[in-house]
Amino acid sequence: MGVAPTRRVAVPARKGSGAWATAPGETSPRPQAMLFTLWGDYVVHRGGEIWVGSLIRIAAEFGLSELALRSVLSRMTRAGWLESTRHSNRSYYRLARRGRAVIEEGTSRIFGPRRQAWDRQWHIVTYSIPETQRELRDQFRKRLSYMGFGPLSAGAWITPHELRSEVRELARELGADGNVDQFRGWYLSADDGPALAARVWPLGRIAQSYRAFIRRWREVVAEVSGSLADPRAFVLRFWLIHEYQRFFLEDPDLPPELVPPDWPGDRAAELFQVLHDHLAPGANRFLDAVFEPRPRVGSAHFSGRPRR
Repeated sequence: MGVAPTRRVAVPARKGSGAWATAPGETSPRPQAMLFTLWGDYVVHRGGEIWVGSLIRIAAEFGLSELALRSVLSRMTRAGWLESTRHSNRSYYRLARRGRAVIEEGTSRIFGPRRQAWDRQWHIVTYSIPETQRELRDQFRKRLSYMGFGPLSAGAWITPHELRSEVRELARELGADGNVDQFRGWYLSADDGPALAARVWPLGRIAQSYRAFIRRWREVVAEVSGSLADPRAFVLRFWLIHEYQRFFLEDPDLPPELVPPDWPGDRAAELFQVLHDHLAPGANRFLDAVFEPRPRVGSAHFSGRPRR
């Protein structure tokens, strides 16, 4: 599943339905975020490569024009997120290495939260990256945040999870090996672990976001329990994933000992999984109807769809 920073959005309502409120100034996903979500939940499970005509058809469900889609595909290719190939007179897109890494990390965080037993030790990362390498420093901080680290101080980030291999790989990837140190140990005020967590991460705000997610998505349970057209199932499932994946950017997935009582994250995860699975058959039927992969070498088969 792809994860990219997005503004908060809400599912567009069906005409005549008051179930969904539209976020101010936003009625559709950012195109790049839409494509990451599409690849993460659908395309990677169908060989990883898709015809641009299929993407145009899918984007139309969200009011995204062909011109806008082609523009974002071009930008993502130049940025190293996607790669394009041609077969006959058709263009096909697949994730580049950089894009695959984002999808794999996002899928792991969303569908496989850590939640292993905590040994009450903290993993600490310190770094000293000079001002002359500000861009590198900002990128390192951003990636630490994606992993679930939080800032204890300007140059020290912490997490209760064991992530030394991931941090080592990140430092190597960014060329910051000599600027990063790692430690693991106990917080001497052990009974104040929840207070430390509340200081490092905005747990109150995250809990409010989870509760808002639960309220909004409980409103569609009645709709999805009845007959639902396949395109509607696809759109609803897309928005479900699109909204839920932002918790990958916000929630450090702390162990139960460190979050407030009655933490709503577990209820949100359960609701997400139930709706995600329930909407899957119709959403997949819609996607399969418009999806066209790149033909295999030597294959002369093409569908009857117009060439693009």
